[in-house]
Amino acid sequence: MNIITWIQQFSSPFLDIFFNALTILGEETLGIAIFIIVFWTMNKDYGYKLLFAYLTSMSLNGCVKDFFKTPRPIGTEGIRSLRTKTATGYSFPSGHTQGTTTLWTSLSIIINKVWFYILCGSIIVLVGLSRLYLGVHWPKDVFFGIIFGILSVLLSNYIYVKGKEKNNPYLFLYILIPLLISLIFFNSTDSIKAIAGFSGAFIGYILEIKYINFTIPKNMYKKIIRLLSGIIIILFIKSGLKFFLPNMALFHFIRYFILTFFIVFLGPLIFKKLKI
Repeated sequence: MNIITWIQQFSSPFLDIFFNALTILGEETLGIAIFIIVFWTMNKDYGYKLLFAYLTSMSLNGCVKDFFKTPRPIGTEGIRSLRTKTATGYSFPSGHTQGTTTLWTSLSIIINKVWFYILCGSIIVLVGLSRLYLGVHWPKDVFFGIIFGILSVLLSNYIYVKGKEKNNPYLFLYILIPLLISLIFFNSTDSIKAIAGFSGAFIGYILEIKYINFTIPKNMYKKIIRLLSGIIIILFIKSGLKFFLPNMALFHFIRYFILTFFIVFLGPLIFKKLKI
């Protein structure tokens, strides 16, 4: 309480706009956008590392939230809460902070430059601060969101590299199977979406490396065509299908399974067939 109220004493219309905009960096749309740019147009291995680290992290986040069931500070007397529509599920740990930490830690490892480490660290801290300023998380939520995000990257990268070395992509089942079993106990919407995305990505990964093994085109025109056409389909899957599928757990699972399966397998299959 004291930390949040101390931060919020500096509230102003400018800071409201600033932190509302900043917290968007922790939402899944940016993660998807960066991933498909890397995966489809830059480096496939880096793309896989980004994807599996992010899905591992957000699946863990959903399970931990459902286990502890910590209430958010929203509605607590003395705390002002903004942008509450994006504050879904329980409070601990912060999904925005954990997702941001996972994404930018992964990118910093890939870029491996001092200035980029500083930039990524700054973004992580500022997004975590935004969750406190907006009054939607407690300090411990932000702190452990950072810790879990970093650990998720290290674990996922280790499994991916070991799988490549041993030519055994099925090592990710050590993460996926416990996550699928956990749905019996931890089945909030956020958990279902993340684990469904992990399932679709894993199956797509197995099929892609076995039957497609697509390559990154050098032609910039082809890269742009990939992104534009792929984004249209992704938007339909992510948002358009909401209008056709009932708002039920099973259909949330189906939608996010299709989303990552398209990104990892169907999209590259189409690109290869059309030679783009």
